Amino acid sequence: MSDYAGEKTLEPTPHRRQQARREGQVAKSRDLVSAAMLLLGLAVLMALGGSLAGFLVDYCRNQLGGRPWLTADADFAVAEWNSILWGLGRRLLPVLGLIFLAGVAVNVLQTGFLFLPQRLNLDIGRVNPLGGLARLFSSSNLVNLVFGVVKLLVVVSVACAVLYNEREAIAGLTALAPSTLTFRMVQILLWTALKLGAALFVLAILDYAFQRWRHECDLRMTPQELREEARHLEGDPQLAARRKRMQRDISRRRSSSAITPPTQADRLKS
Repeated sequence: MSDYAGEKTLEPTPHRRQQARREGQVAKSRDLVSAAMLLLGLAVLMALGGSLAGFLVDYCRNQLGGRPWLTADADFAVAEWNSILWGLGRRLLPVLGLIFLAGVAVNVLQTGFLFLPQRLNLDIGRVNPLGGLARLFSSSNLVNLVFGVVKLLVVVSVACAVLYNEREAIAGLTALAPSTLTFRMVQILLWTALKLGAALFVLAILDYAFQRWRHECDLRMTPQELREEARHLEGDPQLAARRKRMQRDISRRRSSSAITPPTQADRLKS
């Protein structure tokens, strides 16, 4: 009976779910956030990267083949620096802003809005070397290691397959003009990275499903835990049953006292 009582066979109660959420125990996949940010970043670069590439090409052309510098004083350096910052910032900020919003959106979609200021407190237990060794050789880290090896194999396989399919285009790059060569190389690299990102996104979805399953398993309760939670929320069940019996006895006595006994005349008539 004690073995059965120690098994987590019961579904978690709403109170246990709320308590776990308040402690920051939620199902979350970091790989899903990384894969989504990678895919969106590549998509944004493919859509808005032309302006950035054009700015870099024009800057290199002006620096290597433009008018020679006749002066290089402090004012010239500040003006050149401001020009570079303005040109790069105007083209990079939309890309970085969309990637940042994607990361926030994926986190919120996984866990909802979660505010945990207690996580900022110093936890001495997390810097304990013995605790770190225990976490290092835990089953969770073993699963993460196996998943990391699988992810590496998938990435290598997809990259090799994509580059093998582009072998003829890669072999013909030497016959292209420099401008066409650069465009073709960037195109091959972007499409290869996009396919790698799609493969990583599929693996991240599987990882998120596994994290949700493990989270549900961790939330499951033993019968003893369920009794302790009920005792904590509603009080001791034995005391509650005793109070109900006392209330029934009091109600029974009140109802019996409310019935008047028959008079002598009523008994003679009967």
